[in-house]
Amino acid sequence: MIYEDMTIEELYDKLSSPTFKEPKDGDMFYNYFIFQYDAKKEYELRKNVEDIRDRLKRPTNYIDTLVINVWEEYLSYLNQKKFGPNPSYLKYLLEKEKGPRGVETVGRSLANNANNEQFYAYLHNKILRHIQEDTELKKPYVFFYGLGGIFPYLRVSTLLTNYEKFNKSGEYKIIIFYPGHAEGNDYLLFDQINDHHTYRASLLLTK
Repeated sequence: MIYEDMTIEELYDKLSSPTFKEPKDGDMFYNYFIFQYDAKKEYELRKNVEDIRDRLKRPTNYIDTLVINVWEEYLSYLNQKKFGPNPSYLKYLLEKEKGPRGVETVGRSLANNANNEQFYAYLHNKILRHIQEDTELKKPYVFFYGLGGIFPYLRVSTLLTNYEKFNKSGEYKIIIFYPGHAEGNDYLLFDQINDHHTYRASLLLTK
C-alpha cells in the first residue's frame, strides 16, 4: 500500500472528523502528530495554518486552536527573561553579538536556553492558559510551526522529548508542521539535514 503526504485540505478534514478531534481518541500516551511539507512553501504554509485555524472556529466545528510559532515564542521568552541587571535577555544577547566572538558566544547561549527546561515550562503555561480559558469552544489542538526558524538551536526531536514531562496527552493533540520529510525512522529538515527520529510522533499520511 502506498501512502502519500497529506494535503492541507485532507488535514482540515482529519482535524474536523468527530473521532480525531476528541483528545482522548487513539493512543492517549502519544499525542504528537507530524504534518510534513515542502520547506520552499513556508509562507504558503503559514497562510494555510491561519486558514485552518479560522475554519475550525466556525459553527461546523466550534474549535479554538492555539497556534504557536516556536521561533517567535522563543524570542518572546528571551525578551521577558531577566539576566542580571538586564530586564531583557534577548536585548542583552543582541548587544553581546556585536562584541569579539559575539556570534559564537550568542549562538551557544541561544542553544542552551532553547534546551532549557524553563523554555518548555513557558510553552506549557501558554498551552494551559489556552485550554483552561472559559469559553464554549472546544480546544483539542495545539499547532507548532516555525521549527525551521529555531534550528539549529533546537531540533524537533529534542523539543518533543523534553516537553514530555509537561505533556497532557489526554487533554489536547499537538500538530507539528515540519518543513521536510521522513525517510524511514529519521526526518530530514529542509530535506537535507538529518533531524533524527522524532520522538513519539505519528506521521500524518494519506493513501
